[in-house]
Amino acid sequence: MRNKHYKPVEIPNDSSIGAGVPSIAAKPKETKFLDGEEANIESILNVPILFTDWIILPSKWKEDSEFLKIQFVAADGLRTVSTGSTYLIDQIRKQEQLIPAGGDKRFRAIIKKTSSGAFIFEAVK
Repeated sequence: MRNKHYKPVEIPNDSSIGAGVPSIAAKPKETKFLDGEEANIESILNVPILFTDWIILPSKWKEDSEFLKIQFVAADGLRTVSTGSTYLIDQIRKQEQLIPAGGDKRFRAIIKKTSSGAFIFEAVK
C-alpha cells in the first residue's frame, strides 16, 4: 500500500483577507468520552458490578444500528465495555427514564448471557 504525500499548505498571513467575515458560530457536536480501559464483555459475566455511566452511539460497523459503551468499577479502577446487544441497549434506555434530570446514573447489575447468546442485565439480589 502506498502512502499519500501531500503538498505543504501555505496560509496567507494577511489579516485583511476575510475581514468582515464572521468566525464560526456553530458549537461542535458534544461528544462524551468515558474513562477506563476497555474490557471484554465475556470477562465480566455473572458477577455483581457497579455501573457508573454509559453512552449509546451509532455503530461504525453495522448500518442503522447502535452500540452501548458502559463504564463500571473494577478492582484496578474504572473500566469500560462495548456491545451491540439490543437487549442491553433497551434496558439502559429504560434505566435512563428512571433517573431525574442531572441525577445519579449509577446502578448495580449482573450481565448474564442467555442460552440464545444474548446479553441481559439482571438485578443484584
